[in-house]
Amino acid sequence: MWTLAFGLAMATPPDILNTQATVLCTGDTHVGMLLASTGNQGNHYIRTTQLQLVRLDVRNGALEAVDHGKDVASSIHFDEPGRGPEHERSFPDDAKPLLQQLHQWGLDHCLEPSPDHGIEARMSTGEDPQLVLTLGDERRVLPAPLYDPRGVFWEAGPQTRAQRVEGLSDETTARAGPLHLLEKHAVVQLRIDSGMDVYDAFAVAERPAYLRAQAFLLNSKGLSHHRDGDHREAARWFATALQQDPTFDTARYNLACATARRGDAAGAVTQLKGLPAEGLTQRVAADTDFDRVRAEPAFVSFLETLAAK
Repeated sequence: MWTLAFGLAMATPPDILNTQATVLCTGDTHVGMLLASTGNQGNHYIRTTQLQLVRLDVRNGALEAVDHGKDVASSIHFDEPGRGPEHERSFPDDAKPLLQQLHQWGLDHCLEPSPDHGIEARMSTGEDPQLVLTLGDERRVLPAPLYDPRGVFWEAGPQTRAQRVEGLSDETTARAGPLHLLEKHAVVQLRIDSGMDVYDAFAVAERPAYLRAQAFLLNSKGLSHHRDGDHREAARWFATALQQDPTFDTARYNLACATARRGDAAGAVTQLKGLPAEGLTQRVAADTDFDRVRAEPAFVSFLETLAAK
């Protein structure tokens, strides 16, 4: 496939071959990155590398960029043995140091990617790609606009807008990189490889929906360990699910079950107290997970108080 594509490209080679984003800092609504792009400007003997410091507004894809230099490597003397490419480098006079510019943009959370807890992320192919989260055999699908920031290299002016990727072919791979949790959004960096060019793009999901999807997957992992009798490991996964979404009552109840299975009556009661009282007495009475602690004073007292409500 690559050989054919390369052969067809000989007459009009692609301008940009590889674009890589390194996220440096984030703010409440923006991601700041160093964007490096390498291309050949339609000439197989010239390789141009450009650096831009870019701020992406995850709410609408707006971009702001500051040029940080260019390197043009010419290999027109390829027929002279031992002679390497000639480099012509340019550096803008008005470019501020990276951290100074990022701070001026209000991006103060630097080099702090969020944990993914082993959850794999990818984009679905076809029209209107979706963000797919997978852990074990379970998966969740989320709407998440996919933004391609390479417009800063294509359009004149310091401000432009990231292109929203409307579709991905079946041959395209989208490998997930770091996750960044902003105030209201979850931003997943993805490495897009379409065969002809490779670039980094950013999928933007609503933070509450993303965290609930994570919690669902982590809870499912905990259930798998619970069924296998590994209640310590199950409790760890349930607790992690609650960290992602403290309102996820299913994970809280399951954590109470796993804790009770380990003989910790006080710990089980702590989790049960965080659940709605309606119907809880009957549910706990019928659940054999609580048999080990059912006669413990702390558990008996809790059930008596619950029944009196």
